[in-house]
Amino acid sequence: MTSATNSVNMGSLISALSTDSDTPERIAHEVREFKSALDKKSKTVRQKSSQAPSQVAVRIRQASQPTQRASEPTLPAEKLIEIGIGHRKKGDTKKATELFLQAVQLKSADAPFYLGKMETDPKDALKWYEIGKTRGSPLAYYGLGQVLSNDPVTLKRAVNCFEVAADGGIVNAMQELAKMYETGKGDVIQRDLNKALAWYTKASLKGDEHSSKKCAELTSIIAHCKAKADALKSKIAQNQAKIQELEAENLALQKELDAL
Repeated sequence: MTSATNSVNMGSLISALSTDSDTPERIAHEVREFKSALDKKSKTVRQKSSQAPSQVAVRIRQASQPTQRASEPTLPAEKLIEIGIGHRKKGDTKKATELFLQAVQLKSADAPFYLGKMETDPKDALKWYEIGKTRGSPLAYYGLGQVLSNDPVTLKRAVNCFEVAADGGIVNAMQELAKMYETGKGDVIQRDLNKALAWYTKASLKGDEHSSKKCAELTSIIAHCKAKADALKSKIAQNQAKIQELEAENLALQKELDAL
């Protein structure tokens, strides 16, 4: 019921009551009763609207259904994902979603990751990544890490997810860990160039050119830092030796002074 209709009905009620011989108190009571009825009806409409399932919930329910009748042939899940990625690159998200859903229905471990990447709401993406996680997908762990790393509260969990994904061969996860150790990340990851170099090296061995360049860059920086550290240590050692000499000299002077 629209507000305009409510206004007309309210006006009609007041007009009808005004022509009655009842007291003002009864008129006010009738008006309150009418408004209460409207409020109850509006509340019912809102409740029905809030109970409507979200789009991601509908898609997840679809994914749990059999993909096709037994008599109909279907492509392998890996092929469906490959074709779906092609459609996504072309901007055909509807067709890509359809193909990814079919792959999920075929129990693909990685397909939920691709559906999660298409969600605009991180909370909806997490639902897909969790499905992939239960199926043991390293890609799903990478997706979880991406979302969780945006919140300092869940940063430690994000690191754990990236580590699982990296151990599963996901180059992007190796790069994420490398970047975290290269600069430091909150209170969870302390800056450690050697660990950063180790992760970039693993990614480089997978054929990633950017990681290869970072390996060369960090190797140079680490060598420079080591040389500088060695020079500072040497200087500190020299100063300590001088301090010991001065202390010995002061001790001799103090004995000479005490003898006077």
